Amino acid sequence: MLRLHANHKRHVCAFLLGIFVSFCSFADQSDEIWVNVTDTQNGQEVTASTKVSFTPLDFLALVTGAPADCSWIEHCESVKVYEGLGSHNQLVETVIDAPWPFKDRVMLVYSQLHYDEAHNTLTITLNDAPTQNYPISERFVRMSDVHGKWTLQQSNKDEPAEYTLSYVGRGCANGNIPKWLARSYLQSSTLQTFKNLKNHFKARANPL
Repeated sequence: MLRLHANHKRHVCAFLLGIFVSFCSFADQSDEIWVNVTDTQNGQEVTASTKVSFTPLDFLALVTGAPADCSWIEHCESVKVYEGLGSHNQLVETVIDAPWPFKDRVMLVYSQLHYDEAHNTLTITLNDAPTQNYPISERFVRMSDVHGKWTLQQSNKDEPAEYTLSYVGRGCANGNIPKWLARSYLQSSTLQTFKNLKNHFKARANPL
């Protein structure tokens, strides 16, 4: 059974996909990636899911490397982890490249890791964090009401193992980004991030 090493737990980073919110529903048949955005009482909510072959430990290793390289997260400029919050709870800043002429967006969230060994499931929960002790640069617009949840769960009992990767989250981009641009940006960035994840592990499994 998969076990998480302490060094992986210590450096868990948070990230989100649904950076800009609007109405949209999209499925990519070639990679079997599903993306949807709907209205809820708490604002716009984005959901995405796909089948993958990489394990929770594989995914965790990629996430922990985000401060050094977040290029697989579409439009990600940087990820910074503020230390001192414990091995399972961390404060994470993510800067997202916004389309010109809008200012880049920044998220500040608490991330919490949980691994359920009995069900071979990794969960990363994200919740909006206060900024009193971590002021945001004027170069950015800070997103608000950011909440999300990543889940990577084994979906079969046979070998080779298969997994379902899913994300659900919400957040307000703030500022004056038009809805039509927000819709396009959300659809493309969410889809491309999931594609990037699949391509990353496919290339690692089949090196040249």
